[in-house]
Amino acid sequence: LGRTPTRGLLLGFLLLHGQQSAGHQKNSRKKNDHRRRDWAPEIAIGAVFPFHRVGMVHTFHHRPMFELDRQLLFLLNRTWTNPVLDRILGTLSCLDFWVPLIALGTLVLIWRLRLPGFACVLLCVVGVLGNEYLIGNPLKALTNRPRPYQALEGVRRVDLAQSKPRLLSISKPLSVEISPPPAAVKKGRSFPSAHTLNCVTMGIVLSMFLGSRLWLLLPPLMAWSRVYTGSHWPSDVLAALMLGTIFTHSLLAFANRGWRRWAPLLCKSWAEKHPALIPSCETRNASQPSQT
Repeated sequence: LGRTPTRGLLLGFLLLHGQQSAGHQKNSRKKNDHRRRDWAPEIAIGAVFPFHRVGMVHTFHHRPMFELDRQLLFLLNRTWTNPVLDRILGTLSCLDFWVPLIALGTLVLIWRLRLPGFACVLLCVVGVLGNEYLIGNPLKALTNRPRPYQALEGVRRVDLAQSKPRLLSISKPLSVEISPPPAAVKKGRSFPSAHTLNCVTMGIVLSMFLGSRLWLLLPPLMAWSRVYTGSHWPSDVLAALMLGTIFTHSLLAFANRGWRRWAPLLCKSWAEKHPALIPSCETRNASQPSQT
């Protein structure tokens, strides 16, 4: 079952469901919550790598994946650090800082590209909503995994200084804190990373509509920043990169097929001007030689 990423993900969820059912019968709810949180690394790694290649069958009992997750976290969060990266990745990871810039970019995109720009913005909005309500929130509730600074001592929390509006914090010193020892087992919303999910969608959609592959650097940079700032485990962002890529490509394929089918019926002039909803698909089709 574990020879492909999709089957690996399916098997991870099936085993998780079985362990939860057994936990409800034998353990208290507190112990069951702890069991559910511990499965997040196995689901993420099992979804990306075939089980038989990385020995995932044994990790369900001996749990080396959590130790790998912890080591990668401290490597990115405490070892490979410097003040310049603190400023760059701390700013990138702060959503409040980017909200006004995203709103301004949305208006410029619609003004410059007209219909393709509106379609680009609409697909980004639909993709973000799908990431939140179809992928992110259900998995966060299922795994109930605490964030690194909630579960471990010594995790660096890097963030911009508090200010209103948040854009003004760019000129203030960064807020860098070290997490104290966890007082008790806490619930969390760490798995998967919603920031990374949404950046995958925005990066893929913008690269296809604007014709620049530089936008594809956005998802891995955001994934790096979320681990660097202590907000997520490496397995959180790894799963988000994979799930976001699958969901976004499925959304784009569905939207492009729907446009080709319904646009000629709803507005023939638009369909003639834009045979494909996504400009990159339109260019690719035009470059292919017609068969006679």
